Amino acid sequence: MKPRWRKEDAADQQKDELHKLLASLKDTGEVEKLLRELLTPAECEDLARRWHLVRLLIQGASQRKVSKEVGIGVATVTRGARELRNDDCMFKEMYTRLYSK
Repeated sequence: MKPRWRKEDAADQQKDELHKLLASLKDTGEVEKLLRELLTPAECEDLARRWHLVRLLIQGASQRKVSKEVGIGVATVTRGARELRNDDCMFKEMYTRLYSK
């Protein structure tokens, strides 16, 4: 019997392809161009705000201060703070790569 097609399988394949696509980008110019073509301006701004909130949390700002400064709900800030508590958090790794030079 042929396995039944599942939406979840297709979604997983699409995410895997997206991950490979992002990993293949060569420089910030390619990243910028792809994001501009893939996302709306509002979605790009949202991603930038989320990274900004992560930076502020890593630098020690309180969740309320971050929420106010970035203009994002406390629940979104709390999610970022929760991710930062994970030992293998990619946010911390990326922050170190960008700012330890």
